[in-house]
Amino acid sequence: MKTPSVSSDAGGVFNLGVLWQHSQPSAMERPMPIAALLGRIRKIISGRDTPHYDEIVRGFGNGALRLPATPMSDAELARAIADFLKDPPSAEAVSKLGRRIDPSSPV
Repeated sequence: MKTPSVSSDAGGVFNLGVLWQHSQPSAMERPMPIAALLGRIRKIISGRDTPHYDEIVRGFGNGALRLPATPMSDAELARAIADFLKDPPSAEAVSKLGRRIDPSSPV
């Protein structure tokens, strides 16, 4: 069963937390919360690129972006964000970023 929770540092994006009925997964099995990933992205994107960051937050909010299926290193994430910043913020750019973050994503 999933329950929504709001993270104040995630720009109001809902994070779906999983209620585990039998046992807690190990730290390696738990997905990174959206707020944590957005925090990592915010460190990469400068203050002047707020429209890009806002588009990323919106992408997670509307389902265009999904959490990575496997953990990304800071270098991998930085390369994906650098490519994203080359284009104006748009749905197409977010879709391209989504494929970099989660290659298994159908978006």
